[in-house]
Amino acid sequence: MKILVRGGTGFVGRHVVWRSLLSGYDTVFTGRSPEAAALVMEMARRVSPDRLPVFHLEGHPLGEPFDVVIDCAGKVDLVGSRADYIAANVDRTATAWAHARERGAHTFVSVSSASVLFACRDQLGLTDGVPATPPGIHPYADSKALSETMLWARRGQGPAIRIIRPRGVYGPYDSGVLPRILKVARRLGGRFPLPAPGALASMTAASNLAHAVLLAAEAPASVGDGIWNVSDGDDRPLGELIQLAGQAAGQELRPFHLPGSLLRGIGRAGDFICRPLRVEPRVSLYTAELLCRSRTLCIDAIRRDLGYAPLLSVEKAFASLAEFTQHGTLPELSIMRPKGGTR
Repeated sequence: MKILVRGGTGFVGRHVVWRSLLSGYDTVFTGRSPEAAALVMEMARRVSPDRLPVFHLEGHPLGEPFDVVIDCAGKVDLVGSRADYIAANVDRTATAWAHARERGAHTFVSVSSASVLFACRDQLGLTDGVPATPPGIHPYADSKALSETMLWARRGQGPAIRIIRPRGVYGPYDSGVLPRILKVARRLGGRFPLPAPGALASMTAASNLAHAVLLAAEAPASVGDGIWNVSDGDDRPLGELIQLAGQAAGQELRPFHLPGSLLRGIGRAGDFICRPLRVEPRVSLYTAELLCRSRTLCIDAIRRDLGYAPLLSVEKAFASLAEFTQHGTLPELSIMRPKGGTR
């Protein structure tokens, strides 16, 4: 099987590239940074010396056919206008799907986000299966919801559409969730504000997400189109997860109680001040809400439909992250993934 990974130089995309190679697939990846691509290639030579990927700059015309296109590209930071997010996460995804159809792909896999399900309340056992309505908490979440709706409207017009929704993705090369937590803690001398340390959260190790994405790519035509949540399948209290994150980074984190109403107020003020300046606030309202509520995913459907089971437990995922932080190695890539029902 020949796979194209869009956004293969990004955090999630590079894990998909490495897992694709280890699964024995011919892999082509795109990205905007030749420097980042060199890092992806360097690790590829370590883990798969006999089968290396091919890199093309994003936007380079690709005339070759592909069996599967996996879209990991997009705008994931918290800085930018609504138009910026729509252009990156909706318009470019539409173009990628059209390209997949032109190249004869039988499957298009899109990496979405569980943020599309966001609401300002405790949310336990969130389900999947249909596109979400834009939640209105942040342009990023809205754009991912609109992208799902756009793709869903194209069912039956080309490649099978399979959407994977992770929550709280973490692991080696993470530039989002855990680094933001650590940055706040460093500014506060190792202390971290946590209104609800007992609130439950679903998280997704990058290797588990890459495994789920490839299961979607491998699933036979009989599976059809679908939208699936994915996580580590082991929901934990926020306080415990933050302690694990600190240990993996070699940084002691000392959570302290801060009323949720105060943290939300700080987040609103941060958004108000920073959005016009196009800089990321130390705490946004979106981040504040994530720290104040329980949010967990139901992953029964992906277990049933795609045969998903996590490759890494929460403990093994954080241990692998610690190994990467200290030594730059990725022991998790030694854990081979079982393939799905390939065509």
